Amino acid sequence: MKPLTFLAGACCLLLLTSCNPFKTLPRGEAGVTEFHTRFNNEAYDEIYDQSHPDFQASETREDVVEFISNTRRQLGRLNSASRTSFSSNFENGASRIELTFDTTYDNGSGTETFLFQIERGVPLLLNWNIDADFGNGTAASTDNSSAEPDQNPAPQAEGSDSAVLEAVRAATNLFHNRFNAREFDAIYDTADPRFREAQSRQEVVSFIQDMRRQLGSNTNSALDQWVSEGEDGSPLVTLDYNMRYENGTGVEKFIFDFNDGYPLLLSWNIDGNLSGPAPQGGNPPSLPPVADDNGSEDGIGNSVK
Repeated sequence: MKPLTFLAGACCLLLLTSCNPFKTLPRGEAGVTEFHTRFNNEAYDEIYDQSHPDFQASETREDVVEFISNTRRQLGRLNSASRTSFSSNFENGASRIELTFDTTYDNGSGTETFLFQIERGVPLLLNWNIDADFGNGTAASTDNSSAEPDQNPAPQAEGSDSAVLEAVRAATNLFHNRFNAREFDAIYDTADPRFREAQSRQEVVSFIQDMRRQLGSNTNSALDQWVSEGEDGSPLVTLDYNMRYENGTGVEKFIFDFNDGYPLLLSWNIDGNLSGPAPQGGNPPSLPPVADDNGSEDGIGNSVK
């Protein structure tokens, strides 16, 4: 496989030091999610504009856009990403995190490495490296002159459904990042107001904390199906995920409602199976259901079996 890389300056392999990874990790993963959303939407200028100044100083906009657009043309859309490792450090007053992901695309698979610098809580891209293979075994290349003609280009995003799906998938990724980092209050604070009216902060935090304690961290998620209902710009979206955790597997259902174009969590339901005996303490609490505008109800949780 031929690696493709853009490197801003001389970046060393990062070692885990005394910085707090539970704060840095979700921010780094949010940066990866945002990168992939822009990659799928072919928003290459946005990737460049939102990168670190050191990245922009070392690479021209033209080079970056050409590199990423060529990769997008050859590999197609990103379908899934699973983190395999991360490391972080704090040096010269700056917090940095490097993350590695196994990724699959319409036309192949790859391994991607991201390096971000966290500034004021925002992840700024310093480096992106992708080592990719097509499904037929040929490596991706940034050389347009030698690239084979694309006989079956990846389908382009059409209509509002694609934008809605990208937004809610980014929201579920952020939820899982916070779940792993035990940022339960942040999940509650950014949920739909109806969600927060239906159950107290203490109930929600206690419930999710118990799920996290029993199942461990989320290690992989795969979207099974999704349904969007309602008017354009303000849809009600339901997603079902097949999940894998450190201590078992499960099925999660999310419901998001859109407010000013942003998906807000209206409901979360999890049906999990532990790989071993259930921890002492019985089943976790079942929180009150949230009624939508049509009067139907959907609870936040279910019991772990």
